[in-house]
Amino acid sequence: MRRAARLCALPLAAALFFLPASESAPISSQERKPSNQGRNPSRQGRSPSRPWEGSHPFQTGESLKYQIHWLSLAVATLRLSVEGPLRWEGNNVFRFHSRLKSAGLLRHLIRVDDRVTSYTDAAGLFSRRIEVRQREGHYRGERWNVFEGRRATYGRPKRPPRFYEIPGPVQDFLGALYKTRAFDLQPGKRMTLEIFNNKKLHPVRINVIGTETSDTLWGPVRTLVLRPEFVGNNYLTSFGTTWIYVTADRHRIPVRFESRTYLGTAVAHLVESRGVPSGPLSRAPIRKLKGWKSPAKRVKEGSGGGLIKLKELMNKSRKRDYKKKKKPSDRDGGS
Repeated sequence: MRRAARLCALPLAAALFFLPASESAPISSQERKPSNQGRNPSRQGRSPSRPWEGSHPFQTGESLKYQIHWLSLAVATLRLSVEGPLRWEGNNVFRFHSRLKSAGLLRHLIRVDDRVTSYTDAAGLFSRRIEVRQREGHYRGERWNVFEGRRATYGRPKRPPRFYEIPGPVQDFLGALYKTRAFDLQPGKRMTLEIFNNKKLHPVRINVIGTETSDTLWGPVRTLVLRPEFVGNNYLTSFGTTWIYVTADRHRIPVRFESRTYLGTAVAHLVESRGVPSGPLSRAPIRKLKGWKSPAKRVKEGSGGGLIKLKELMNKSRKRDYKKKKKPSDRDGGS
């Protein structure tokens, strides 16, 4: 059943640069043995950040809800929200939240309720801590990363922490989405983020392809098209391609994610926005979600067969060939 949960989480994974935890992927950070046993790693090496100043394209109270389709089936909802800036551990931070829940048919097959909280420095928009809580069917999992200077700590309940060297300030996979929104996004530009996920560090390049008019529940909206790609890692690149559509105004709100993967296509549409101060998304939608479907421009969702494909992937198992042992009577010709 956890296979279904992973399929449900796939659109979120692609959209927020969530990286596979496969051990076959090259590790760019160096693990080292803990040198300060018995001390609280989350309070070591804290350097006070400068006060938050200026404005970002997001603000406290912003809440965005997405409906995720996989193989033309509505399988999950995703909510992203912002708190802050606020004081945490002596620093000014934004607290970003995401919550992924199974929906539609998948909700009857397996219940998914995954939550992620990112503590991101308000001034530099680099990550200080990320917490992941997974509830997928009968599976229960928790993990966290703490970032301090040139060290990343990986922790799980009832297990000793593991420490990794990092080049300096990095982003976690949730904070990276908000960091991307804060860039000066212009067609033709490229930006690179250092994203640390789980136990690995990966450089991700953000390519601004151009501008397009996207169909939304709020009507036609002018958007910038972003395409993230892994730098120097063909293994992760082979998992698929993702496109992110953000509004071309100063808020840079993602209105749609499109992902083409080896497990099929996934599309996430913005269906609810709160706390947006201005622009078309600050008002109520002019269309109803029921009966509305925005065509994906770079992936094909498929006209049918999603249910069959979902059942096939859930029931798929490794084939084992068992050779029947011949009876002595068969080998000896019945003697």
